[in-house]
Amino acid sequence: MNTEKITSRQMILTIIIFRLSLVISYMPPIELPPANQDVWIIVVISIFYVAITGAPILFLANKFRDMTMMEYFEKILGKMLGKFIIFLYGLYFGFNAVYGIILQNRIVGIDLLPQTSYWVMIVPIIVLSIYVCSKRLEDIFRIGDLISPIVLTAIIILIILGLQNAEFTELLPILSDSTFKEINTGSFTLAFVFVDIFIFIMSIPFLEEKDNINKIYGKIIIYSKFLIIIIIIVTQAALGIEQTRHVNFPFLIYTRLIEYNYMLQRIDPLYVIVWLYASIGRIIIYIYFSYMIFQSIFNIKNEKIIIYTVCVLVGLASLYLSNTSVKFMSHSPFADARALLSAIFVTIIPLFITIVYFFRRKSLN
Repeated sequence: MNTEKITSRQMILTIIIFRLSLVISYMPPIELPPANQDVWIIVVISIFYVAITGAPILFLANKFRDMTMMEYFEKILGKMLGKFIIFLYGLYFGFNAVYGIILQNRIVGIDLLPQTSYWVMIVPIIVLSIYVCSKRLEDIFRIGDLISPIVLTAIIILIILGLQNAEFTELLPILSDSTFKEINTGSFTLAFVFVDIFIFIMSIPFLEEKDNINKIYGKIIIYSKFLIIIIIIVTQAALGIEQTRHVNFPFLIYTRLIEYNYMLQRIDPLYVIVWLYASIGRIIIYIYFSYMIFQSIFNIKNEKIIIYTVCVLVGLASLYLSNTSVKFMSHSPFADARALLSAIFVTIIPLFITIVYFFRRKSLN
């Protein structure tokens, strides 16, 4: 019997890279209030809100460390209501995968490879997702453990190479143009932008160090926020506050300002490789979790039916929405809906389940 588990290092590195994938794409914090040189402050304060908003689901995960989220939701809520709530989470994870594919299509299609058909970008992701869904979750994190250090090193190299263009006086004066309300609003909103807590929660039953759940998650938050702050600061210092806000992909522009050696024709390929791995990996793992949930609900012996169905539906939804003129980044109805859904699934539903648990804890024990 294979007893290999996901190590804390694999978990921390993989989720950090997935979080950075959003930052090096469209950098969501820069358009949140106060949307000025103090954006890095809301990233710091958001650590507090992330801890508060994620407390209910983390509490449940601590109570049921050896059970999957599907199992303890059913245990607490009962079979029928539990399956219904889990079904909604399956749709939510599929939604996150669709959002990731659309974002990737917009970056590649608009800036890197104009006129490229969305079919060309979506089909390889779906094919890769079908292959990955046939593997174990531990295998996915083991691959992440091999590639994540390379990706993280590449991001650090890009940051260092671009420092020559940074004017850190752009970040001054601190707190002169921001109000307490703006900073707290931005910090609270940011807590529902990076919702990769579910990658952690869904993987806990397969984790090697289940007794250190809170410690591991704390490291993920602190380390990722530290890197996010660095990326935002250097990008704003190099591009300026206003340009950073108004360009579509700030970190890509940051890399294009780098003066590179004559041996390299362009620095873009390094950015593209780094970003594609982080982005595709995040998309695939959400598809994998959606597949896990629907497999648990329908319990169909032939797993390939669920795998193909989930992957094809995600691909078709992504293709349809990619071809629309709807905005998907900050300050759009789609982005607002995503933030609202995140609040519901990260905090509101787990809080409701936690309350039910306290009423039923004696019978459950």
